[in-house]
Amino acid sequence: REGREKLLSQRKLEFEDRFQTPEIGDLATVPHYGMMDEIVAPWPTFVGLFIDYGHEDATIGDTLQAVRQHKFEHPLTSPGEADLTTQVDFGAVIQRARGHRDDLEIDGPVTQAEFLGRLGILQRASKLMAVNPDKAAEIEASVMRLMAPNGMGTRFKAMGIRSADVPTLPGLEPAEPGPSPRRSG
Repeated sequence: REGREKLLSQRKLEFEDRFQTPEIGDLATVPHYGMMDEIVAPWPTFVGLFIDYGHEDATIGDTLQAVRQHKFEHPLTSPGEADLTTQVDFGAVIQRARGHRDDLEIDGPVTQAEFLGRLGILQRASKLMAVNPDKAAEIEASVMRLMAPNGMGTRFKAMGIRSADVPTLPGLEPAEPGPSPRRSG
């Protein structure tokens, strides 16, 4: 019981830190990124690249969604048959990583379009289309889907977490230093 109360108290502090002024009836996804501890802890030198859809700052709103056969549906329509997911709160991931180890640096997050553009996706696609003219339309459509400003290009973000002695990850730029989060005792 004491452990549960401590966890609830910690979650309340995290919630208060992340959300300014929620009102009655507001929904918020408040994920727990404790998995970062298990991913980062065992490695003296760490490099991780995270790409997913999400947001950089805590927002009020429900990001829970269900996808079945590439279509959205209500999360309770097909229990066990649809994939349930929420948007990644990249700000919370950064806060968790910075609170875990002092020697970690954050690169990004940047939009997927910016990340892939910096890595040369357009040049690579042009070369692929030149040697595969029969697939050129398919390649172009795929690149457009990944880069679309009103779709995957901005919804998806890329972020790196690395040890300080590792150079900035390709396609990214170092994030501004942020405050260290409250550490739980």
